[in-house]
Amino acid sequence: MKKHLVLFIILVQTQWAFSQISLTTADLAGPGDVVYETTVDLNNLIPIADTNANYELLAITNTEGLDTTYYLNAASTPFGSAMQGANLASLTGKSYTYFEKDATGFYARGSVFNTDGFPINLPFTAAPLRFSSRLPILTFPATMGMNLKAAATTRFTFRYDTVVPIGPIQANVDSVRIIGNITDTSIIDGFGTAQFQGGNFECLRNIQTLKIVFSAQVRASLFGTPTWLPFPTTLPDFYSQQLLLWTNDYKAPLLTISYDENGDFIGSKAQLPLVSRARTLVSSIPDFDFTPYPNPATNSFSIQSEKILKKVKLFSPTGKEIFEITPSSPGETIKTGKLPRGIYIVQTESKDGSISRKKLIINQ
Repeated sequence: MKKHLVLFIILVQTQWAFSQISLTTADLAGPGDVVYETTVDLNNLIPIADTNANYELLAITNTEGLDTTYYLNAASTPFGSAMQGANLASLTGKSYTYFEKDATGFYARGSVFNTDGFPINLPFTAAPLRFSSRLPILTFPATMGMNLKAAATTRFTFRYDTVVPIGPIQANVDSVRIIGNITDTSIIDGFGTAQFQGGNFECLRNIQTLKIVFSAQVRASLFGTPTWLPFPTTLPDFYSQQLLLWTNDYKAPLLTISYDENGDFIGSKAQLPLVSRARTLVSSIPDFDFTPYPNPATNSFSIQSEKILKKVKLFSPTGKEIFEITPSSPGETIKTGKLPRGIYIVQTESKDGSISRKKLIINQ
């Protein structure tokens, strides 16, 4: 009886140990990847911290907003020279964030601070803030129990000629320095299966918190000696807390939920193919296997298929059909024209009516 009990415990422990996934560098985006996200209404379906959880997210709906994030080689970006140590940058809208990614982990290296609303008029609208040390977002292999804490500073100095009152003295200023004290945490406190309308995915639940407390200094000439002094103004702090669901192979979180410093919900977004509007574009269990190649493609691709194909369709990430062809021979070259770079969906239909779909990345 004792032997059976021991065997049962071992089986249970083994099942628990292998019921969660781990993330490696291959699971995160690299230069050339593009991720599409849409704002969603969560309907109060917040994934909780738990083990072997069931994250039932079938009811979330697409609210039509769309964010496109491009991942680039950091050196190729406008602020890359100021971000030593970064080898990856993300661009969403006009906002750049800089990272270092290697076999050990994924780290934040810096960000570009928007100066709109700054209390003085500046000759620029964006300031590159490089962190003094890399801040760990994920360390590989990333799995349940990861608990990361780090701190860093950032400084940005620029020329600015003015006169400011310092006590009873009117001091001549020639430079301003923005200083940020950064604290960062990232924990993985749950895992389970996330059920979206676009399919089921094994996920890790990750909480990331970043806070930057800003201050400023001016270099003023007091009695002929340049001295750095506190700048007589108040700068707003930056705070970000996000709940993320990660899975393998999708390059970015499937779901992102944002909160303010009081823990109040701000908004949420999900990768586009997972929500209702794009539900038909993702097949978790294809009817048959095929491979589009090369992938990424530039202006054309071919298809290697285990079945004879009757039709090939290409869809945009939002579900719009771009074209349909009838292949005249196996491996026929399919031209994509001058489509913008991004993630597309290839749908193939075989002679027997079976349908399968796969992602195709186009890099023009």
